Amino acid sequence: MSFFGRFKAVIFDLDGVIIDSEPIHLEVMNEICVQWGKPHTLDDYAQYQGKIDQKIWSMVKKRYNADFDVDGMVKLYNNKLTEYFRNAVRLPIVKGIPELLSVLRQERILCAVGSASSRVNINLTLEHVENSDYFCAIVNGDDVVHGKPAPDIYLTAAKEMGVEPKECAVIEDTMPGIAAALRAGMYCIAYVNATSGKQDYSGASKIIHSMYDLIR
Repeated sequence: MSFFGRFKAVIFDLDGVIIDSEPIHLEVMNEICVQWGKPHTLDDYAQYQGKIDQKIWSMVKKRYNADFDVDGMVKLYNNKLTEYFRNAVRLPIVKGIPELLSVLRQERILCAVGSASSRVNINLTLEHVENSDYFCAIVNGDDVVHGKPAPDIYLTAAKEMGVEPKECAVIEDTMPGIAAALRAGMYCIAYVNATSGKQDYSGASKIIHSMYDLIR
């Protein structure tokens, strides 16, 4: 039995947990922001992790003192991301994710995705993930009133799966995401990845450095 034997469901964040997508988001963001000045570094991008797109681009607007419509920029940004994911031959899926999904399937533990990314981009990403057909619920920022660190995304995912929050484990890689899971009353696993930077994961229920840590 895997680590998750005591849970009825596992909810995965997408970016940084299922796919190593931060460099992709950074590339697309800088493609847009180059017109205003100095591009973002990965360390700069860390401040946006876990936040909804409207919040991110409000912060970008302030950073550059730029004049643009936030909602319009969010649409442009997501369209460019969608184009990237749609044309990608291969995406950088986090090692161990297919194997973990296989184990959870064998143990009949429900799986869901809870992410601030657009539903289109979530679906395009999951096309590259072996065993992704096992996800029985997908909840994104458009499905809730408040994004992370509010618990709405995770509470909605639990409701869609028909389980109680206390019966769920969440895998996250950002402080806002960890806060959202804990506020939802769920067990939260913090995954330390290459772009975690200086984030403080001490509040998480468990900290891992590899998905294989959960199935060994």
